[in-house]
Amino acid sequence: MSFIDIEDARIAADLSIADLWMAYFSLGGFASLAAVRDHLNDTVMPARDHDLLVDALNDCFIGQGGNHPVRYSGKPKDQNVDRVGA
Repeated sequence: MSFIDIEDARIAADLSIADLWMAYFSLGGFASLAAVRDHLNDTVMPARDHDLLVDALNDCFIGQGGNHPVRYSGKPKDQNVDRVGA
């Protein structure tokens, strides 16, 4: 399983938006909860912040016994990181 859409990944990880924001913030993110919520609904956010959200999601998947199914910014669609269950 691999995710292109960060919101689909959040839902699959069973994280609330607030829990994702807390994990993102603990990794050094500065965007508000509202900005993260907007990004999950396809609003553009700086690559650094997107990648911190991806780090938080991938950390969650690792904690659940998976790999890194969420793609970082700048990665071509056909160059996914490790896939869960692959």
